Amino acid sequence: VAAAAIAAIAVVTGSGVALWQAQRAGQAAALAQAQARIAEAESARAGAVSGFLVDLFEAGASGRPQGELPTTAELLAIGARRARGDFASQPALRADVLETIGRVYGTQDRHDEAEALLREALALRAPEDGEALARTEALLARTLSRAGRYDEAIALARTALRRLEPATSERLTARDAPIDILVSALSHAGRLGEARAVAAAHLAAVEGLGQPPATLLASALYNLATTETAQGRRAEALALLERASGLLDGVRDHWELRLSAENTRVGALSALGRHEDALARRRVQLALVREAYPSDHPRLGQTLNNFASDLVGAGLPDEALAASDEALSILGARLRPPHPTLAALHNVRGRVLLALDRIDEAQAAFVAADGALADDIGPTDRRRATIAINWADARLAGGDAVGAEALLAPVRATAEADPAALMALRWEISFGMARLAQGDVETAGRAFDAALAAAARAPVESPGLHALAHGFGAAVATAQGRDRAGVEARIAAADAEIARLEGRLDLAALRWIRERTAMRVSAGDHRLAAMDLSADLAQARAALGAEDPRVAALARQLSDLDAGH
Repeated sequence: VAAAAIAAIAVVTGSGVALWQAQRAGQAAALAQAQARIAEAESARAGAVSGFLVDLFEAGASGRPQGELPTTAELLAIGARRARGDFASQPALRADVLETIGRVYGTQDRHDEAEALLREALALRAPEDGEALARTEALLARTLSRAGRYDEAIALARTALRRLEPATSERLTARDAPIDILVSALSHAGRLGEARAVAAAHLAAVEGLGQPPATLLASALYNLATTETAQGRRAEALALLERASGLLDGVRDHWELRLSAENTRVGALSALGRHEDALARRRVQLALVREAYPSDHPRLGQTLNNFASDLVGAGLPDEALAASDEALSILGARLRPPHPTLAALHNVRGRVLLALDRIDEAQAAFVAADGALADDIGPTDRRRATIAINWADARLAGGDAVGAEALLAPVRATAEADPAALMALRWEISFGMARLAQGDVETAGRAFDAALAAAARAPVESPGLHALAHGFGAAVATAQGRDRAGVEARIAAADAEIARLEGRLDLAALRWIRERTAMRVSAGDHRLAAMDLSADLAQARAALGAEDPRVAALARQLSDLDAGH
């Protein structure tokens, strides 16, 4: 019986194995056939696109002189029109072409054209093609975000991510683009906690792969770094960006990621007061952009605008003006309000002009910056608040304290909510100076106390701004009729902050030195004013060199003082 049972089991098992092997063989054959069909379809698709591109160039060059090529704008317009006709019976292929053209329009900051084409591509996608749908939705979300429509971008990016769930290891690369867009849109919308949570979760998932692709890990590190920067944790952001840059060293593609990471890295260095390091890296970045893009590309214009911002922050307004001029020549004719990039362009230009004491021109630039923001962007938005504070400084410089206060009042809540506290510090100084200029010494004194409190809670040290806060306190003490010792204590506190810069003067530090000199002169103490300025000049010359423009500016100021001007 046992032998018969064993024989029966052997027969059944053998039959099962045979059937299983046959089934596996059938599955393998079916898989091979499916792969062959996919390869054939992809080949046909690639051939169709190749032929389309050749026809596109031929159509664009038709009727032109020998050797003259069509412009990018002409090719994009012809391509969109022909894609609708050439691939009328192939919706997936038509969607691919329209999506590609829409992507290019987006890189050119032509958001209306990009949105129209991407929505058309999205409508052509098959419901079962989840990854293609998610890719198109992510591109559309990026376009909406760049146009300042953050709520729409957030909703669409979340939709794309839902299509790519569950977040398996195979899908992490596909999820990276919508994650990047979602983090950016949430940050710009002021939802910094949500942005950081999304970025941190994605980085944890990527690191969980063990050995993730370098560019995927670098992108995840960059996204988390942007949220750390926005929340004032610049040192943490810089550490993340150092890791990302190390991963991207030697990578010749992924220009957008490399440049975005470098841009954020420069911003973190500048916010940490490391202006010389920031400028050195920005110059390298600018050289990379000039190598990678045409001379009229929006990416070059944006990099130049960032460079101008860094230069003016470091106290180099003349060089900043040249960079701002070039940025405006590239982007000014291309962009039309409302547009957040245009607002940033005019805001930086206003700061440059203000640093050059071209007050009326600076105010005009801030008017243009504020007007370039959409009407639905209210005073609680950080961009409008930043412009308002800069504009108020220009009005104060022009002697319009009432106008400065009118600009500051609506943005107070946004300034006070700044996680880095630096916006709050700037607001309190400007508001206090406006009240002081109007004779309200009591309110100015409270603003001075609030400025010191903001300086104390700022997670990032900014000696130049802290010096201005103490200098403002000296002005308040003078107006209050305090004894000279109290005023000198405030001046000494401001000078102690400047000393921490070790001669590497930023714009705020230079502004304090000028204010202190004026304060000394108004008190009739020319000798002490000259002594302080001579010490500043010696320290700056040792740190920056005699040829540095900031050193030359201090030398001119001392010369004017010695001449009795």
